[in-house]
Amino acid sequence: MSGSDGPQGKGRAATIAALAAVGGFLVCAALASVAADGSLAARQAVTGTPAIPEPGFAPGWAKAGQLRTFTGQDLFNQIDGGAELFLEFGFAKLRLQAYARDKAELTLNAYEMESAASALGVYLMKMGRETPFPEIAARNSGEEVQVTILKGRYFIQVPYAGEAQAVSVYDNLLANLDPYLKVLGTRERAFVFEDHHGKFGIVERKGSNLDIRVSLDLRPKL
Repeated sequence: MSGSDGPQGKGRAATIAALAAVGGFLVCAALASVAADGSLAARQAVTGTPAIPEPGFAPGWAKAGQLRTFTGQDLFNQIDGGAELFLEFGFAKLRLQAYARDKAELTLNAYEMESAASALGVYLMKMGRETPFPEIAARNSGEEVQVTILKGRYFIQVPYAGEAQAVSVYDNLLANLDPYLKVLGTRERAFVFEDHHGKFGIVERKGSNLDIRVSLDLRPKL
């Protein structure tokens, strides 16, 4: 995949370079954690998680916020409505880290599954039409809004939707919130809501990403 020589093409080329750096970094980390004999059984038995890229993994990119980790049923607090697929295939842990460069943002979602077969099952369900980036040294598929990467028992998603699209999605979500959710307060780029079980949630727009948290016991502060 290649971009044009114009500003948009250069911007997309920079994004692809960053994605390739993330994918390459994680692949190297995953390979380093594989047992010495290299057998499939040994690779599936590895308990360590891939390293999360530090600031400087690609020119101009830095961490934006703290690393967030989800295990077991906690996954519903991050991807309510989509967690079932991961749990069905054998989910172990999700590590989520956002990165920013000027107004551009990427969010690394590194899913650790119970086995390589589990990760492959999720990848095949999520990849759509497989269109790989040659810059990433692992099986992967790139789309207009994200890249998905498969390595061993790790399934990795890196969404990179533009800020304008994020604004549109946020505005539509606020205007068409489910009737059983009550908006309790708003501020620029964020709103807090309560569901019919008395649980709380918050939606925040951070550049080109939406951070959505649900089923919270305490009302988030705006």
